[in-house]
Amino acid sequence: MKNKGLLILMLAGMVVVIVGALFRIMHWPGSTVILIAGLAAEVIALAKLVIRSLMAPSPTKNNKI
Repeated sequence: MKNKGLLILMLAGMVVVIVGALFRIMHWPGSTVILIAGLAAEVIALAKLVIRSLMAPSPTKNNKI
């Protein structure tokens, strides 16, 4: 799969966001930085996936009999 790296980045971003939310709930320092890093990773991965899907050539159908 071509987008395997981007999907792994998206999953890692989700894990980091969950950890950042835990830090925020427990009032531990550094939660803002962790949340921003996780959300940035998700945004980058999602943007690249959308751009790749829009730029991909669409399959053409041959209706010749």
